[in-house]
Amino acid sequence: MNKQEPPILNGQRHGNHRRKLYLVILALIFGIAFGFGLILLPERIVDFINDNILYVVRGIFYNTLKLLLAPIVFVSITCSLANMTNMSSLSRIGTKMIVIMCTTTAISVLMGLGAGYLFTNTIIRPMDISFADVEQFETQRMTLQSFLLDFFPTDIVSPIAGNNMIQILVISLFTGITLGQIKDKVQGIISLLNELNALISRMLAVLMKILPIVVFCSMAWIVCTYGSAIVSVIAKMLLLSPIMVLLTLVMYSVMLSAVGHVSPGPFMRRLFELTIMPFTLCSSAASLPNTISVCDKLGVSKSVSSLTLPIGCTMNMDGSAFSLAALSLCMLHVYGIDITTSQIVTIGLLAFILSVATPSIPNAEITIMSSLLTAIGAPLELMGLFLGINPISELFDTAINVTSDAAIATTISSTEKTLDQDAYYSGRQ
Repeated sequence: MNKQEPPILNGQRHGNHRRKLYLVILALIFGIAFGFGLILLPERIVDFINDNILYVVRGIFYNTLKLLLAPIVFVSITCSLANMTNMSSLSRIGTKMIVIMCTTTAISVLMGLGAGYLFTNTIIRPMDISFADVEQFETQRMTLQSFLLDFFPTDIVSPIAGNNMIQILVISLFTGITLGQIKDKVQGIISLLNELNALISRMLAVLMKILPIVVFCSMAWIVCTYGSAIVSVIAKMLLLSPIMVLLTLVMYSVMLSAVGHVSPGPFMRRLFELTIMPFTLCSSAASLPNTISVCDKLGVSKSVSSLTLPIGCTMNMDGSAFSLAALSLCMLHVYGIDITTSQIVTIGLLAFILSVATPSIPNAEITIMSSLLTAIGAPLELMGLFLGINPISELFDTAINVTSDAAIATTISSTEKTLDQDAYYSGRQ
C-alpha cells in the first residue's frame, strides 16, 4: 500500500485527479445552465426530461450508493483499526499523534457545527421544498434514552439490512479494536477484510466514474425545479470554506504556540507552497511527497514526519470534518427540516468518527455525507445539493487536511526536541 510508484504512473495518477475535478466542475456549470434552459421549454417536455432522464440517472446513483454505504463503512473502519500499529510500539510519538489528531478533528467538528448554526440563523433561509421522506423524518424524534440505546444493536443483521449507520459504526469500532488486539491469531480474517475493502473501494471508484453525469443531472433538476434561488443558496454555502480556512489556521497557530512552543509565523510563510498541490489535485495522498518536502524545509525530523504524515493523509481530515458538519446543518435547514439536539450530536459524532477512521476511499466526502444523512434518517435526495457544493468546497477541505498534517508533525517534532530550529526560523529553501 505504501509502495512507491514509478514517476510516470504517479504523474498519470495526478493527471487523472485533475481531469476528474475539471469534469465535475464543468458538469456543475453546464448542469446549472441546462437547468435554466429547461425553464424556457414547455412543461410537458420538462416533465418528460425530469422524470425519464434526470430522475432515473440520479436514482441509479443514489440506490447504488445506498447499496455500498453499509459495506464500505463497516469494512473500511474495521480494517483501519485492525491494521493500526499497536500503541505500545508507537510509544510517545504515536500517542501524541493520535491525541492531537483527535483533538483538532473534534474542535473542527465543533467549529463546523457552530458555523452551520450561525449560517442557518442569519444568511441561509429555508426554501419551499418537500420530499415524501421529509414528513417521515419530522416524526423521528428521539428521547435521550432512545438516542443512547440506538447506538447499540441487538443483532448483527438488522443494522446492515436497515442501513443503520450508527449501529454499523459501533459494530465496526468493536470489531476493528478487537481484531487489532489479537491480530497475530486472526491474520486470515484481517487479510480477508483487507481484500473485501479493496473490492468495495474499487466498486465505489467505478460508481464515481459517473459522478460528472450525476452532478449535471442533479444541478439541472434542482435549478429547473427551484430556479435561481437555489444557485444563490449554493453560493452562500460556499462562503463556509473561507471561514473554515480562517478558523482552522487560527487553531493551528494556537497549537504551534501553546503546544509546540514555536512561533507560527515561519509555518504560515510556507502555507502557499504547502497547499497549492493539494488544492489543485484535491488529494492528500497524491500530495504526500510535497508535504514531506515542506516539512523537511521546516526542520521536522524524519522520525516524526515518516510516521505522522502517511497516517495523517488518510486519518486526519480537519477540513472535511468542519465542512461536513456545517453543510449538513445548512442543507437540512434549506429543505425546511428541523432537527433535534440529539440529531445534531449524532451529526457531530459521525463527522468525527468517519473523518478519523475512514481511510482513503474514492470521493470520501460524498460517502461520509451520505452516511450522515442516512444515520439521522434524512432523505438521501439532499445529496443533490451537496453534489453542487462539494466540487468547490473539497478543494479547500483537502488543503486544510494537508495543512493539519504538517502542523501536527511540526508540533510533535518540537515537543520531542527534534525540530531543527535554525531551519524552521531561517526559511531554508
